[in-house]
This record gives sequence, C-alpha cells and structure tokens, in this order.
Amino acid sequence: MRLTQPPFKIKPLAAWLITHITMSMALPITMSFAAEVNWPVPIATPAPLATAAANLNTAMTVYIEEPTPANAQALAQAQATYNQAVAVTSAANPTAILTVSGGNQDTINGNDSGANSFFLNNQAAFIHATGDNTSLTVLNHIGNNSAILLSNGSILDINAETGAQVIFTNNTAGLGGAISINQNSTLSIANSTFIGNIAETAGGAVSNRNSFLTIASSTFIGNTAYAGGALFSTHSTLNITDSTFNNNTATGSWGGVIASGDSLVNINHSIFSNNQAVGAAGVILAGDNSIFSITNSTFSNNTASNFGGAIYNFDSTINLLVTASNVSQFIGNTANGQASSITLSATDVSRLSSLNAFIEAGGVLDMRDPMDSTDNAGEIAISQTGQGTWRLGGANTFTSADNTGSTNFTVNEGQLYLYADGEVANGNAIDPSALVTAGRISLLGSESSFTLGTGATLVASGDNAISTEGSIVLQEGSLIRGGNSTDRGEPVGGITSVLSLSAANDITLAGKVALAALSADDQFTLRGNLTGNGGLNKMGAGLVILDGLNRYKGGTTVTAGILRAGSATAFAVNTAYQVNGGTLDLNGFDLTMSLLSGTGGEVALGTAALTVNQRSNTTFAGELVGQGNFTKQGQGRLILTGQSANYTGTTRVNSGELRVNGLLGGDLRVSAAGRLSGSGTVGNTTVAGTIAPGNSIGTLTVAGNYVQTAGSVYDVEINPAGASDLINISGRATLQPGAGVSVLKTAGLYTPGTRYTILAAENGVVGTYSNLSQNLPFLELLLNYDTNHVYLDIARNDRPFNSFAVTPNQAETAMGVESLGGGNRLYDAFVNLDNPQTIQTALNDLSGEIYASTLSALMEESRYVRDAMRSRLDSNDTLAEAKTPSGLAFWAHGFGAAGQLEGNGNAAKLDRSTQGFFIGADQAFGGTGRFGVVGGYSQSTFDVDSRHSYSESDNAHLGAYGRLAFNHLVASAGAAYSWHTLSTHRTIAFPGFTNPLNSTGDAHTAQVVGELGYELAVNYLDMKPLVNVAYVDVKADNLTEQGGDARLRAHKASQSVLLSTLGVQEKGLLYQTDMYALNHHVFLGWRHAYDNLTPKATFNFAAGSVPFFIGGVPIAQNALLIDAGFNVARLSNNLHLSVSYIGQYSNQVTDNGVAARLTWHFA
Repeated sequence: MRLTQPPFKIKPLAAWLITHITMSMALPITMSFAAEVNWPVPIATPAPLATAAANLNTAMTVYIEEPTPANAQALAQAQATYNQAVAVTSAANPTAILTVSGGNQDTINGNDSGANSFFLNNQAAFIHATGDNTSLTVLNHIGNNSAILLSNGSILDINAETGAQVIFTNNTAGLGGAISINQNSTLSIANSTFIGNIAETAGGAVSNRNSFLTIASSTFIGNTAYAGGALFSTHSTLNITDSTFNNNTATGSWGGVIASGDSLVNINHSIFSNNQAVGAAGVILAGDNSIFSITNSTFSNNTASNFGGAIYNFDSTINLLVTASNVSQFIGNTANGQASSITLSATDVSRLSSLNAFIEAGGVLDMRDPMDSTDNAGEIAISQTGQGTWRLGGANTFTSADNTGSTNFTVNEGQLYLYADGEVANGNAIDPSALVTAGRISLLGSESSFTLGTGATLVASGDNAISTEGSIVLQEGSLIRGGNSTDRGEPVGGITSVLSLSAANDITLAGKVALAALSADDQFTLRGNLTGNGGLNKMGAGLVILDGLNRYKGGTTVTAGILRAGSATAFAVNTAYQVNGGTLDLNGFDLTMSLLSGTGGEVALGTAALTVNQRSNTTFAGELVGQGNFTKQGQGRLILTGQSANYTGTTRVNSGELRVNGLLGGDLRVSAAGRLSGSGTVGNTTVAGTIAPGNSIGTLTVAGNYVQTAGSVYDVEINPAGASDLINISGRATLQPGAGVSVLKTAGLYTPGTRYTILAAENGVVGTYSNLSQNLPFLELLLNYDTNHVYLDIARNDRPFNSFAVTPNQAETAMGVESLGGGNRLYDAFVNLDNPQTIQTALNDLSGEIYASTLSALMEESRYVRDAMRSRLDSNDTLAEAKTPSGLAFWAHGFGAAGQLEGNGNAAKLDRSTQGFFIGADQAFGGTGRFGVVGGYSQSTFDVDSRHSYSESDNAHLGAYGRLAFNHLVASAGAAYSWHTLSTHRTIAFPGFTNPLNSTGDAHTAQVVGELGYELAVNYLDMKPLVNVAYVDVKADNLTEQGGDARLRAHKASQSVLLSTLGVQEKGLLYQTDMYALNHHVFLGWRHAYDNLTPKATFNFAAGSVPFFIGGVPIAQNALLIDAGFNVARLSNNLHLSVSYIGQYSNQVTDNGVAARLTWHFA
C-alpha cells in the first residue's frame, strides 16, 4: 500500500478489506484510530490491531497481503466511516476487492468532496456486502463525475449477498448520478438499491456508454435525470433481470427509466411502475437502431407528457417476450393524459421501427393501454409470433406523415385478443379498478396492412375495429372469433361482440378463414366487405352475424352454431355453400348460391328466396326450414337427403335435376327444363318437365296430389326381373293431355308378358298418358290403366329383325337370327337391343363375313406362286453372256408382303400379311427351252378388325413351269396347287350377349397360267412386251364353329376368276467385271379380273336351319402390278442373287412386298 502526500487522515472504518491495490489520496488522510497496515516490505514494530482495539471504537486495515486470522476477527467487530474521498487506481495490481461483512453498517459519504469516491481503472474490481444486517451505503457524492466511474476497459462487480445491502443514494453528477462507465468497461450490479440519485444530463443512477452493464435483482427508486431517469445507455449492452423501477423521472426529455441509443438491451422479469417523463417515454426510450428484448415484465402507471406512456420506439426494435404460463402487462400507463403503452415512429422514409411480440403457449401479453405512432415517415412493422395470447385494448392508431409512412401489423400465429370496454381479464390486473377501453387498431397510410396469418386467431370481445388505409389480408387457416366468458375469467354467460373491418383497398380472404362464437349463447358480428378467392368456415356453437358487402369467391361452410346474414349483401352470391352442422340463417334476405352441399345442419330461409344455380352434382344431407321459396337452377344435380318436414314454402325445379331421397315439405313444381328424381317424399307436385323416380329403380312418394301437364315426361326405368320405378301418391293423380311416358331399361333380357306398376294413386287416376316413348324396337310396351294404377306391359311386336339392316349382309344375318325363335339365348338377347346402331353392329359381328372374305384374300395371294415361276423364267442370270444357260439349275425364292382389301360398304376392310419361300429346280433342253418344278410354304394372317375377326392360314404349294423360245417370241406356262389350313377366331359382343367363337377348316387353290412375250433389244436394254392369262379357283370346305349360341355352320364355298395381264419386262446390265455382273429388271403390268369378283358364302346358325348368304370383300377388277429389282451374278460358278420389290395397286387392293431369289446353275 502506498500513501502519498502526508499528512493523511483515516477516519474509523470497520469490516472493509481492500487488497492488492494501490491507493493514491488526493487529500491528506488522517488515521484517528489504531490500525494495522501490512506494507509490502517488513515493518520493524507494526502496531498489533488486537492491542489497539481496546482504544478504538472502530478499526480499519488496508492490506496488500492476506490478513491474519487475528486481524480478520478484529475487523469483524469494527465500524468506520469514510468522510473523505478515496481513489483506487490500477497499475501494479489488476484486481481490487472491497468487502463489507459481519453485520456492519458502513457508509461512503461524499459530502463536500467534489471528486469521485471511487475511480476504478482496474481489469477487475469487486464491491461485496456479505452477512446478515450488513450494509454499504454510498451517498451524497456531488460533482461532475459519478460516485463510481469506470473507464478504459475496467471491470467492476457490485453485489450484496443474502441479508446484506448495497445502497447508492442522493448522489449527484453531470452524467450518471451514482455510477458512470465508459470506454469498453464492464459493470455488474446485483442486489443493490439506487435511491434519489440525480444526473444533470442523463442516467440518474447509472450512465452506460460504449460499455457493458448488467443489473440483477436491484431496485431503482426516485432517481432523476434530464433524460433516462434511472439509466442511460448509448452504443452499449444493457441487461436487466428481476429488478424494480419506481418513481424515476426524466425531467426534461425522454425515458423516465431508460434512455437508450444504438444499444442492445435485454430486460427480464422486471417491474416498471409510477415512472414519468416530462417529454416522451414514461419508462423506455429506444432510439437510433437500439434493440430491446423485454421478457415477462410489467409496466404500470407510468406517465409521459407527450407520447409513449411506457415506451417510445423510434427507428429501433422492441421485442416483447412472454414465456409459458407468464404474463407481461401494460396497464395504467398514460401519455398527455391519455392511456398509452408504446409509441412507435420511423423518422424517415428509409427507417424501420419494429415491435415484435413473441408469446409462448400459455403466455399472455396484456397490453390494456393502446399503442400509437407519431411523425411516422417510414415503416412501422408489428408482428406476433408464438402460440400465446396478446391482449390489446384501447385505440391503437398509427399515423402516416404526408402519407409516406406505413404500418404493417401481422399476426403470424397465436391469439390477438381485443378487449371490450370496461373489461378486466382473468384477475391479472395490477390495479383491478383500472378498466380498459375497447381494443381498436387503425393503420393510416396507403401502404399499410393488417395480416392475420395461418394458424393465428383474432378475438373480438367487445365493440372492436380494425381499419387501414391500405389492405387487410386474412390467410388460409386463420380464425376470427367473438369473445367468450372463459376469456374474461367470468361466470358462464353470453357475450355479445362486434368486429368491424375496413380497408381502403381490399379485405382479402387468401384462403379458408374460420369464424367462431364458442358458446351457444355467445353472439359475434363481423362487419366488413370481404373479397378474394378464399372462403369462410363458421365454427363454434354460438351465433355469428355477417354484415357488409361481401364478394369473396371461395365459398362458405357452416360446421356448427349459426351463421346469420345481417344484411342483404352479407352472404356472397353465386358462390358455394356447405352446411355440415349448425344453421345457415338467411334471416329473410334472398340468396343465390352456385352450389349447395353438406352433411347435416339446416338452411333457414325464413321468408327469403333461396336459389341454387349449380353446374356440378352435389348432395345436401341437412334440412330446409322456413316458408320462403326454394329454386333449383343450373344443369347440375342437387340431391336432398335430409328431413325437411318444417319447410312449408314452394320448391321450383327450373333446370337441372333435383333428387329427393329424404323428405321435402311444401309444394313442388317442375318446369319444362327441370327434372325431379329420387326415392324420398315430396308434397303436392306438379310436373311440366321430367319426373324419374328412384336413383336407379325406386319409388318416389307424393304426400298430396300429383299433376303431370302437357309436354311432361315420366322417365320410368324397368329391369328384366320385373321391378320398375313407381310414383306412389297419397292423393289424386291427374294426367293431362300431352303428358307422356318414356321407358328406359336396365341391361338384361326382357320377357314378353311381363307387367310393371308405374303409378299408384290412393284417390284415383284421372286421365291417361298421350305419348309413350320406348327404346326397345322389337318389343312392344303398352300402357294399361285401372282406377288407381297405371301399368306397363311388354309384348313382342311385329317388326322384323332386318328392319334396321342397312347392308345385304346385315339383312341376311338378321333373317338367320330371327329364325332361331324365342327361348334361344341369342334370339332373346337380340330382341332386347334398343337402338339401330347397336343392332347393326351386332349383325355385322354375327355375319361370319371373314369366311367369305378369306376367299378373296387367298385369291390375291395366289399371285405369289405365279410371280415366283415367272421371275425364274424371266431372270437375268446370264444376261452378261446374252444367252440362255444350259444345264440344271436350283433356286430358292423368299418373299414377304403386307396389304389390304378395301371394304365395299357391305363387307369390311381386310388387312393381310404373308411370308414364305419357294424351292425349285429346272433343266434346259433343246437350247431354247427350260422346264422345272417348284414347291413352297407360306403363312398368312387375315384380320377384319371392325368385325372382331381374324384368321391364320398355313399354306403348302406345288407347281410346274416351262418356257420355250422361238427366235424373239417366248412362250411360258405353269400350273400350281395350294393347300390351306385355316384357323379362324371371332368375338360376338353386344348388350346382353357375349360369345367367343373359333373354327378350323381347309381350303384349296388351283391355278394355271400362260404367257406370250416378244423379246427385243432397244439400245443397251432388253425389252419384252407380254400378255399373261391365269385362271384361279379357290374352294373352302364345310366347317362348324365351336363356342356358343352364335356359332355358324359354313357350307362349301368357292371363287373362280379369270385374270389377264398386259405388261412389259425390261432388263439390262448395269456393271460387269471379270467375275461379277450387276443387272436390273423392271416389270409393269395391268391386271384385269373378269366377273365373280365378290366371294359369297352360305351359312346357318348351328341351332337353326334357315340358310343366309354373306358376301366377302371383293378383289380388284383392275390393278397395277410392279416387280423391280437387281440381279447379281458370279460368272465363275453361275451363282445368282436377285432382290425385288413387288407391289399391287388399285382402289380396292394395296400390296407391298419384297422377294429374293438365289439360283445356282450347273452347266
């Protein structure tokens, strides 16, 4: 310890231990008592403190070493008072400790000092009061500087442990009446009290500049400053926990408790009450980009002369946090004599002032005093997050300076609760007599907005309102509801509340928004002009009244309780309504819906007119009640399954279908474009349109009289089992002239002689039906009557089956079917066919046409044998030597082709494909002739798709051919025979009948051919004009199909045709070497067929005996034939390869194919 500037005086001090410091005294210090001083070097005769204690009332010791046990015991019994300033500096020793203990009452009194009591510039310092009834009081320090001043990175910890006190009182300074910290210093204050401290400028108790200040479990009472009555913080961090601020004052500016600029402030579990500011911000001024996080704290009875009864936030961020099961309150705060909690302001168009409420589930932010704004030129952003509740009272009005400012209020989640006038909520009030006014929100500025987010709830508990010069958006999944007695902690009882929404722009439903009044005796009115593509869903057992000009498009759902129209424009017109429970109450106002559906509940018309104009089909299982008129319009079907016995009005079906499967009271009228169906019960009914009982076959009950007028139709449905629709009338049935019946049958086979009862009237039937429309052309439906009934009888009429035939094949087949007679399955199914197209399709399938058309297909395919022989005889095998080779030759010929035979209006088009090969051998003789034989195999497929038929043929071929040349004249001839094994498959399918069929049979083709040509040379080409004549005979054997009632027996059939062809053959050498020669050849011909072009086949059904005759698809009468390709010859061994395109073209026939031939000559 170093004591400078002697003499010095040390007044009595007890229980103070200051170690490891250097003390420099600005004034002389006098030690008026015995004390032990431990110096840094040994002292010869130190005065023992224990010896001096008998002569002292107090004792003081200053150590730079650890005290002895004896000294510690002596100091515990001493008391002292500092009447002089003490300075403690850093330099040699980095840590200072000032401890008060042992139940002593110690005071640092700064009267008349004019200097700091403590000037701490240490890396770490501690002021501790320990032990019960121990206190340290720092008082009466007056000067420009504070009682304690920290700077240059100093660290000070002030703490009073349990039972002890540290008190700063009546200290005065220019900045920071008790303590001032700056220059990156750190101060921690715990369990301390600041009373009556004064700063001339800012921070009545503590000033915090560019430093770190932490306050815990401390009390600030009656501190005063021009700004920041208790605390001043700039460019700093301030943490406050579990502390109380009462009666602190800002005398000339802002912040009754805290004035902050560009600081980070965290406040937790603290109380602010009865503080005041002569200017603004009764408690907190948050300015210049400060960020405040305030958790679980209370603001009560604070005042400001101008604005911000509790908080004034300009260009900064306030975060209000409430954790689970906690309550933060703003109550009794005023500004300019009016209730006020928080004032927000963004001072420039580029500035942002934010208020964010983070409320956990079970937490409550109770803000009974309203918020507002002032001089707002920028953007104010207010948001709510978390599952807790924000209670908001009073007129929360946010202005816009020159319409440049805007306020965006967003409830992201949780519950925003708007107080009712005079409400006290759940006993959470600090002052239960402080009643709140109704919560209202007003957002000025054209860019302002209020948004209720998905999962968020807005509660109106009184006469509440939200208005904006911008827009209001209610997101999908949000909830707006009226207040409830449980919200207020009151006994169960009805609550009446109103929420008025208004926006200069739109009030937009961005999705399905829920409306609720929770208890059955609660009533909630929502006023506002709702727009957007979203809709409403009424929930809760209470009454919700809609009022306004509503034009939203997303539809309305009633799940529970009552949704009532408060005006003629309250319910959106031409939109969908779904009632699943509760009541949709028109309240006497007319409404047009685009759709009505739902699983229960009721639609209460009162005296209103309800029109449902829907295009789609829906079901409504609820009830209609009231005496107003109900009109069904639109082409859709509306199904009513509820019990509407209490509906007494008139129902009109103007268009579309009304299906009643429940009970519909009142009278019912069906217009000319309307349709009534169902299996329920209706009242007095008049039908000018269509009536169709049942949902398929069923009974419609008329509890009253029934009238069917001229032009009306009774669509009666019957089935083969004898069941039919029925109109069952408890009164009289009147059938006016011009009324008709149309009969529709379900699938199945109907039996002549069946009777159906289609109308029954207890009080008699007056009149008869004038028209009977039916869809059974081969069955006669007859109407018969007795006194109380109308019957429908079935009989076979005299219309022949071929009366709907449009082709010869159809007519022939119809006679075959009709010959089967009743009782045959095919006959009974056919007699029940109900329209010409179905009848014609059935006849085409039944005809067996493919058997006849197969003859034409085989006729066309006979050419491939002739082509193979002709191609061999006319080949270019030795063209390079310009002479016919001598000796034996073997050859092979492969081919493949696909084509079609076009239909002729009677028989349908046949598609065919084939592939196969021929093998031949021939021998030259006489130098001018050649004779050979040929054999082969091929497979063919014939498909008549429109007749659901196809056939496969395995073909074997055998033939002989020859050629003889006389100078330039060349004659050739050939003959061939083919065996065909046919496998045919057919499928017969029409309503009431299905039958797959198949068969196996044989056919044969015999043909002869002769050709005469003249060879000549033209330049480097060989030409041969020619004429070809062929006779082809195709025969098919008997066969009987297998598979069912539609199977046919086919008799022998044949087709013989004479064919002539005029054409020209051209061939020539393209290229030759010593070993190879490349040749080309082209054949073009015109083929003409004589007579017998269309094949015919004779059939009868296997179960019948009457034959009928079916024509197949014809062959072409005239056709163009093409055979063109190339030949490659190897001269050394007489091996030749030929590849050709083969084709046939006509209006009737198209063929395309490829042929290849390999020949080996033996000289």
